[in-house]
Amino acid sequence: MLKKAVVVSLALIVVLTVTACSGEQLPSAEEIVAGILESGQNVETYQIDTNMEMDMTIEAEDETHEIHLSMYYGGAIDVKNLKMKILMDIQMMSPELDEVEIAETLYLIDNMMYMYIDMPGLIGNPLWIKGQMPEDILCEMDQVESLTALVETAQITVLDSEIVNGVDCYVVEVVPDADLLWEYVSQQLIFFGKEIEIPNIAVDIILEMYDHITLTYYIAKDTHFIIRSSLDMFLELTPEDLGFPDEEGSMRIDATVDMIAHDYNQPVSIELPPEAEDAVEIPSGEMFW
Repeated sequence: MLKKAVVVSLALIVVLTVTACSGEQLPSAEEIVAGILESGQNVETYQIDTNMEMDMTIEAEDETHEIHLSMYYGGAIDVKNLKMKILMDIQMMSPELDEVEIAETLYLIDNMMYMYIDMPGLIGNPLWIKGQMPEDILCEMDQVESLTALVETAQITVLDSEIVNGVDCYVVEVVPDADLLWEYVSQQLIFFGKEIEIPNIAVDIILEMYDHITLTYYIAKDTHFIIRSSLDMFLELTPEDLGFPDEEGSMRIDATVDMIAHDYNQPVSIELPPEAEDAVEIPSGEMFW
């Protein structure tokens, strides 16, 4: 159960200042949503920096396992030219397990995904691999587009104003539609391959999360670009919830995901390094683990 729990937790998570209250009249939720949707059509390039912290407590086979996961995910997305470069650094720490650190660099160019992996214990480590990706894969991995899509049917509450990364923003609480939220979470599963199937109980899990989740957007006042998203979540699941009814135990997750988006529509350079040309090609659908 331990391996399954870690993978599912990462998938769920896949992959999310200075206060400046001026007392001005805040816009309505409808105005905010309209601005976000319109601005989303004008995004050509952007860069992101995402940090996740997650504590998991897993009880299985009369044992308790405590795991802390820390992940950085950042880089540049060229929506106009269908290119992407992402750096990932994952650290997993547990009293019962050896500390694990994984460093990856992902490139998406011409519908090919190239990945540089540096992971202790991996045969041939470090190494480059590559694989053909679906034509619409950039849309699925475009964090800003995915976050933008969530607001169209979400419940929106405009809370305040705040300066984020030097940008004057509206602070907005977002309660997404359960189906769309699960669709967003499912898109992140690309990083974890297809080895572990997620059961068809997703909406029930998402609805359970609603009681313990806070999702906040910080929207630029001048452009309505999403400058920051902040997610806080607590979730407790049983093996049956995760689709493993023959196993016993429980899993508790306490996570925060903070994403900063910046340099919208500024030039980015995404070029494949020469050493990636000799990457080992693997079959489609088995690109990542």
